[in-house]
Amino acid sequence: MDEQMQELTAARMSIIRYAHGFMDSMSLKCVVELGIPDILRKNAKPITLQDLAAALPLPAVNMAASKERNTKEIFGEILSKCGSGLFEGIGSIVDVGGGNGEAAKEIVKEFPSIKCTVFDLPQMMKNNSEKRSEVEWVERDMFNSVPRADAIILKYILHDWNDEKCMKILQQCKEAIPVGGKVIIVEMVIDIDQEMDMYPVLVSDMLIMVGLGGKQRTREEWEKLIHDAGYSKCKITPFLPLASLIEAYP
Repeated sequence: MDEQMQELTAARMSIIRYAHGFMDSMSLKCVVELGIPDILRKNAKPITLQDLAAALPLPAVNMAASKERNTKEIFGEILSKCGSGLFEGIGSIVDVGGGNGEAAKEIVKEFPSIKCTVFDLPQMMKNNSEKRSEVEWVERDMFNSVPRADAIILKYILHDWNDEKCMKILQQCKEAIPVGGKVIIVEMVIDIDQEMDMYPVLVSDMLIMVGLGGKQRTREEWEKLIHDAGYSKCKITPFLPLASLIEAYP
């Protein structure tokens, strides 16, 4: 990581730490009110965060909201860092969990010859008032099947799910691409760096783990997950302080 990127990373970490500074005291209050010490006391052995979350008296949470997160900035950075070579030889792309289609629209704008499909649940499509003709819209469940294409995009999708669910998603994507195709994953890749303030990363990991049952992953965890899903290799390229591009090949 060059000096400019290190400074940018440190600055973003500081902003996140200040923005979430209230969470320490709130967390302590929640620990007491939710009876977490009592739950831990009843277990004769250590308990995982997933099991702890399941034991808490909490209502079910509906997390069906769109996962669009600064898509224009993200894909602008991807194209800036990775160049047009990322889409070389690709004639069609499916954006799995594509929400309102911002990613697909950005790709079509830069590469008009690529056929882009936005793929999401029917309820997500129903609430979308920005459908445009330059991309195709398909309603389906990614756990059942994924439309065939030269490349599949998974942007901030996999961190919401545990390893078993991620394996299923990745396997469905692998079946949808030809030999020579690839799956393009945009996610945080945790870099355990003793010189970096890890607090914002760990807060994000805790929120996802408790709220959704998913998690942020290290480079080693991503590589193992992708390998176990049947892919032959993957390439990881950081392009923002808290975001990386992962290319998985069948």
